[in-house]
Amino acid sequence: TRALEQQASTDSARVSLAEREFDASTLARRDEFNAGTFAKALELLGSDSVIKRIGAVYALEDLMRAAFAVDGDRTQIGRQIGDTLAAYVRRRAIGREEIEEAAIETFPEISSALTAIIRSWPPENRPQIFEDGGVDLRGADLAGWEIPKGSNLSRIRFDGARLTRFKAYRLEASDASFANCDLSHSVFDFSQLADCDFTEANFYNSRFLSTNIYDCMLNDVNFTEAEFISTKIHGADWGGAVLTNSMMFSGSITETDASWPPPISEEQVRSVEFSTSRPTSLPSRLAHLAKIKARET
Repeated sequence: TRALEQQASTDSARVSLAEREFDASTLARRDEFNAGTFAKALELLGSDSVIKRIGAVYALEDLMRAAFAVDGDRTQIGRQIGDTLAAYVRRRAIGREEIEEAAIETFPEISSALTAIIRSWPPENRPQIFEDGGVDLRGADLAGWEIPKGSNLSRIRFDGARLTRFKAYRLEASDASFANCDLSHSVFDFSQLADCDFTEANFYNSRFLSTNIYDCMLNDVNFTEAEFISTKIHGADWGGAVLTNSMMFSGSITETDASWPPPISEEQVRSVEFSTSRPTSLPSRLAHLAKIKARET
């Protein structure tokens, strides 16, 4: 009986060793395949053919999605693909001003790359902005972008980007930066914006419908002729904001900073709840102060 037990233990150890060797071999083959696919897709991104470039974007998206889903991006190839797609968007979507009215959708490879980033790079796996720089889309010309319903733009940096006629429905964004963005003539419907930096952004003639704006930096933002309909703004920094000819219907502005209200008339505000006391122990307030200090240094 004892000999049988020892033999069974030996057999079990051999099986475990074989399984580990098989797993290691499988991982090695998969890593080699992924690296080859990545390299080939990068080559196709530089093709003169739009169809090949779009195919390359789809291949990279599939590879990125699998990297995060299968093993939590063990080899960091998912992060590398995300950064590559972001760099591709920046390079291809800068300097389109001469095509003033052309929407970003008329450039399918750019639109596909944007969609791949927000659809297949999980927000929790994206680099944090103030620790790791975020997903870098700074300065990109994304005018006319109709973002897919329910998209999440958390941890993405759009600083200085051109996002005129941006259309968002059920958008979510947390710890994102839109500083110095041109968001004029944009639409935010049923969206959630939290802890975002909109410093010096331009929201001229934009609309916010049933949208929640929580703990965001709205310093020196241009809200001229903007409409706020059933929108809740909570814990905002308003210093220097301009609301000339803007309109607020219903909704609320609560726990905002001491700079509220900016110059605004009673005719511009209808059925809006106000509370202008600055919280003294709000954690996000400390985070905002840290962000302001970081921007100044």
